Amino acid sequence: MSAGRDGLEMERAPAHSLTIMSRSAEQSSPLALAVVGYDGPTAMKILERPRREPSSGQVRIGVSHAGMGFIDALFSTGFGRVELPFIPGLEVVGTVTGVGEGVGTVSRGDSVAALTMPGGGFSQEVIVDSRLVVPLPPGLSAATAAATCTNTTTAVSALARVDALSDAAVLVHAGAGGLGSQFGQVARLLGASRTGAVVGSQAKARCAAALGYDDVYLRDDLDRVPEHAWDVVVDPVGGEATRMAARHLARFGTLLRVGNASGAPAVDIDSLGLWLTATTASGFNLGALAAANPEAVGADLHRALTLVASDRVRVDVTRRVSLEEARSALADLLAGGTTGKTVITF
Repeated sequence: MSAGRDGLEMERAPAHSLTIMSRSAEQSSPLALAVVGYDGPTAMKILERPRREPSSGQVRIGVSHAGMGFIDALFSTGFGRVELPFIPGLEVVGTVTGVGEGVGTVSRGDSVAALTMPGGGFSQEVIVDSRLVVPLPPGLSAATAAATCTNTTTAVSALARVDALSDAAVLVHAGAGGLGSQFGQVARLLGASRTGAVVGSQAKARCAAALGYDDVYLRDDLDRVPEHAWDVVVDPVGGEATRMAARHLARFGTLLRVGNASGAPAVDIDSLGLWLTATTASGFNLGALAAANPEAVGADLHRALTLVASDRVRVDVTRRVSLEEARSALADLLAGGTTGKTVITF
């Protein structure tokens, strides 16, 4: 371990590291925050990474801002058993520093936003699939754009695949969080007539009300949620939220699982009940869609950024941290005490 640039403690990474690049030729070893064991966010290390060039179809980005999500904290606890060392971070904003053969959508020097599936964003420079890179819309701040890429795009992509949102009632669990806050707003834009949020505290209830939800319920009092009244239940939480969905869904309604923030074991779905009530249980994973159809996800990323740039969707950046401070911010996120989005600034 050594004292590196900016006084950060860092370790040199193994030669077989991920595709992470330096910010410039003068900085041949970019810094990145890495999961090196499964002991939680505070055990993550700042590492140096070797510089590489983008291959065909790839773009290299000098990162100025990286959005932080709950999944990034989960990786540090062993979720998915990612190969170590692993660099979390699924969304970045910065400047194009190199393009591979065949890339014609962006050029060196362009300001861009990108999805860095399946990870790598917590780094000073990263290489990504050019199909997941879009120009930064005029007037949209880099921090807000970095906070938009994953959550707003997920809401746009997932809800566009739900039938009959027009005049629908939509219930969103964790409705004041970084992801949930986007589902309520995008549902309205797609025609929902009523939105409800389930939240974990009175403070989050106030945040949900400010986001425009018609109804707000506390997670500890799910019995207050009207039964068989919701055409769509968005569930990024799992556990009890999933178990209660059968009571909350209206006939022909859809349970949309988009995460498992509770860390609860899988909940069995009553397939006979689905038949008898004509309801649907569906899952959505942005990373899976990006791997299968990156062009579609890139288009949804562009739509999401446009919605935020035009003030049709609100994204709250509630905290900005340095790479060194990101560890404690991830721990706070894992503890469930946050609202809005945290962004790393480089």
